[in-house]
Amino acid sequence: MSTILLIGLNTIITLFGTNYTNTNNETFPEKQIAEEQILLQSANYYYSQNGKLIKTETNNSEADKYFVIIDQDRVIEIKLTNSNKIVHGNEIGYLARILSAETLIYEKNDKVYNISMFTRICIAETIKNRKNSNLGFYKNYKTFKSVITNTGYATNAKQYTKPFTWMENKIAKKRFVQEVLPAAIYIYFYNTNHTNGATGFITPAKMSTDMYQKFKKRTLIEIPGIDPFYEFTFWRY
Repeated sequence: MSTILLIGLNTIITLFGTNYTNTNNETFPEKQIAEEQILLQSANYYYSQNGKLIKTETNNSEADKYFVIIDQDRVIEIKLTNSNKIVHGNEIGYLARILSAETLIYEKNDKVYNISMFTRICIAETIKNRKNSNLGFYKNYKTFKSVITNTGYATNAKQYTKPFTWMENKIAKKRFVQEVLPAAIYIYFYNTNHTNGATGFITPAKMSTDMYQKFKKRTLIEIPGIDPFYEFTFWRY
C-alpha cells in the first residue's frame, strides 16, 4: 500500500471589474499531483470536499475507485456509471463526466491546448447555475444528472458516455484524477460566483457568424484569464 499526502495549496484569485464577477478572495483547487506509480495501477483516490487529493492507495480490484472524505465517519464513493439514484456520489460522477467531455482540451489554430483549472471551475459553475435556476425550462431540472442530460450539454461525447473506456488511456486517467475530479468535487460542495450567474458557454472560434449573432442577443460574459474567442465566452439569458 502506498499513501501520499499532496501539497497543492488552494490558489487565491482576484478578478478585477465588477462587470465580471464578485469573487475577491475566493479560492479554487489547483491541479493535484498523483504519483505515476499509483496511476499505473488500480487505486483508491481520496479527496477532501474542497477538491484536494488527500491520499491514494492501491487496491486489489480491476477498477479505480474515487471517494470524498466528509468527516472521520463518512466517506462518499463517487460513481461514474449511469444511475437513477439521486445521491451525492452519483451526482458528483455526472458532473465529473461532463467536465471531462467539455474541458480536457481546446483547439486554437489547429493546435491543442490545456484548459486551466480556473476555466474548468467556471464551466462547472455554469452547470450548477443552470441546476439552481428557476428561469424557463431550467426550473424543471434540479439535479446535475437531469441538467446534463436534458438541457444541451455534450451528452454524446465519448468522454461522457463511456468513462471507463476512455480512462483506459493513461493520459486521460491522469488528467481525470489530477484536474477534473478536484474541480467537480469543489463546485459540488461550494457555492461560487466566478461567472456572474452564467448558465452556458460558447467558443466563438468554432461558431458560424449567424450562430454567434444569435448568442449576442443574450448577456455575454467575458471573464479575465479566459480567452473569449478560442476558449469560452459565457452567457446567460
